Formats: sequence, structure tokens, C-alpha cells
Amino acid sequence: MNNDSLRRLRLVCGIVLSIALVVAGVCLMTACLGIYLGGGDQIFTPEKVAHGFSVIAVPVYLCLALVLAAFVLDFFLPLQKQKLKAEKDPAVTLDRLLAKRDVDSCDSALKAQILSLRKNRSRDKIITLAVLGVCSIGFLFYGANPANFHQSEINSSMAKAVMILLGCLAVPFGCAIGTAYRAKSSLQKEIELVKQIPISETAAPAPKADRTKLLVIARWALVCVAVAVLVYGFFAGGTADVLTKAKNICTECVGLG
Repeated sequence: MNNDSLRRLRLVCGIVLSIALVVAGVCLMTACLGIYLGGGDQIFTPEKVAHGFSVIAVPVYLCLALVLAAFVLDFFLPLQKQKLKAEKDPAVTLDRLLAKRDVDSCDSALKAQILSLRKNRSRDKIITLAVLGVCSIGFLFYGANPANFHQSEINSSMAKAVMILLGCLAVPFGCAIGTAYRAKSSLQKEIELVKQIPISETAAPAPKADRTKLLVIARWALVCVAVAVLVYGFFAGGTADVLTKAKNICTECVGLG
């Protein structure tokens, strides 16, 4: 199957899956509303929820089957990779240049400049991580202190906590932006320096990690962990706790009851 046919098939599957998701969502909201309007001393009981779900089981299970089919389609019928344009990322350009040059055998002064640029980039990353850690720990200590939250002034206490949180987020975010800007400038300078090194026929290619494979492994690892946690929660009786909390929120917190 060529790429054009795959694109058309993916488009049709996407449209069908979108419609199925909308239908399943409407059915779930309708079932919840029907249970609530049914009233009674206890509205969201397991029996009422089970009966309400039995009515909409077909579209919900059909939607889940379509989602699973979409994953299978993407796994077994991937789109063929097309020829991409040259990367404009300085890091990729630098890796390509280093693959044909031997930095260790170049001029000592040039090598010192290159190592200095790399050292500065590593230092900036460490500083940014340190700032993020300090801000995160500081806010955690602030939030864990009950004295910062007065019951008589809960609104002002929460507003103050939000302002502190924004500050704790803004500082490392600003540092990250500055670090990224300096890293890009540093990489461009190193590219110009590396270009001055003669091409070596004996230079070994720079090791490159297969990021795509690592990303796929990380995704599947997260999926496995999520499934394991869901299964554990189900057998540990977590569904009953979730149902009780949802019932309390609906009937007490937001005033539906």
C-alpha cells in the first residue's frame, strides 16, 4: 500500500474515530444526567451506575475498539519516511561536522576554545536545574506549612500561594529561556570553530543515540506502568473509592444534590 492510500485510510479512520468519541462522550454525559435526574436517597450507587452504563455499553466499547484499531494501524502500517530537508538545528549540524573531524588532534588553542564553549553550556544547564530545584523545594516547604493558610482568610492565603507559585515558575522558566538562547549562540560559535578543523578520513563517526527507538521504548514503558497501576487499583478496590469521591463531589461540593 502506497503513501497516498495510507493517508486516505488514516483520514477515514480519523473521521470515524472522532465521530465515535463524540458519540461516546454524549452517551456518557446523558447517562450521568439520567442517573442524577432519577434522584433517590443515594443517587450514584453502583447498581444505578451499572444499569446506566449497560445502556450505553455498545457505543463506548465500539469507541474503545476503534481506538485500539487506530493504534494497531499506526504500528503495522506506518507512513513511509519521505526525504526531509536539511536540519537547521545547530546541534544536528555540529554532530554532522564532528563526524568528519578529529577535535583531539587539532590545534591546542582551537581545541581549548571548543572545550570552553562545551563547559559553559554544561555549567548553564546545571545552574538552570539548580534554580528549578531550589524554587520547587521552596514552594513545597511553603505549601506544607499550615501557618501560611488561615481558615479565616482562605481566599487571600490562596491568592498569595498562587502568586508565589507563579514566581517560582517564572524564575526557572526565565533561566531556561536564557540557557537555551546562550546554548544556541554557543553551538553556532562552535560550528564556526569546528569548520576550521581539516576533514580527517580516519576520524571515527560521533556516536549518535537512536532517539526514535528510545522514545518508542519510553512510551511503551509508560503505557505498561499505567496499565499496571490501573489493574492494581482495580483489584485493590480503587474503583469504589473513586465512585464514592465522585458522588460526594457531585452531590455536595458543587451542589448538584
